[in-house]
Amino acid sequence: MVKSGLVTNTDVSHFRLSAHLLGGQIILALIFYSILFRNVNKIYLNFYSYLVLSFLIIVFFQIVIGAFVSGLDAAKLYQTWPLMNGYFVPEDVFIKEFLNSESYSSASHVQFLHRVVAYFTAFIFVFIFYLLLKNKIVNSKYLLIVLFAITFQILLGIFVLISGYKIYLASLHQLGSIFLVFSIIYLFYQVSISQK
Repeated sequence: MVKSGLVTNTDVSHFRLSAHLLGGQIILALIFYSILFRNVNKIYLNFYSYLVLSFLIIVFFQIVIGAFVSGLDAAKLYQTWPLMNGYFVPEDVFIKEFLNSESYSSASHVQFLHRVVAYFTAFIFVFIFYLLLKNKIVNSKYLLIVLFAITFQILLGIFVLISGYKIYLASLHQLGSIFLVFSIIYLFYQVSISQK
C-alpha cells in the first residue's frame, strides 16, 4: 500500500485495498468491543447474540466488496439507480461467472455484487429487527441506531453513484461503514448483557 504513494501510478490492487480496509475495520471493531466489555462480568451468548454476530460478518463481507468497488473505480461504470443502465442485472454481468475468481476483478460484477449484498444486508436486518423487537430482547432504540446506520449507508451509496462518484461522498460512505460496524457491535453488546 505504501509504495503506491511513491510512484506516478497510485493505483493499487483492489485485493490489497480490501485487505487493508478490512484490517483497519477489524482493529477499530476490537478496540470498540474492548471498551464496551471492559467492565462486564457476565456475557450471555444466545441465539440472538450469534445472529447479530452473523450479521456483522455479512457487513464485513459487504465492506470488502465495497473496497473492490473503490479499487476498481466500479462506481464510475453504472451511475444510475435503482437499475444499472436500465437493467437489474446488466448485460455484461453473468451470474454463473461469480464462481470464477476473475469476476471479482470485473468492475461490472463487483458493482452488481455490492448492490445485491446491500439489499440482502438490509433485508436480513429487517428480519433481525423484527425478531429482537418481537421477543423484547433489547430496547428498540439500539435497533433504531443500526437501522439509521444502514439507511444512511444505502442512501450514501446511491448518492455516490448518481453524483458522478464525488470523492467526498465516497469518503463519507467509507466513514459510514465504521459507524455501521460500531452500531452493530453496540447492539451485540446490548444483546449479550441481556438475560432474556
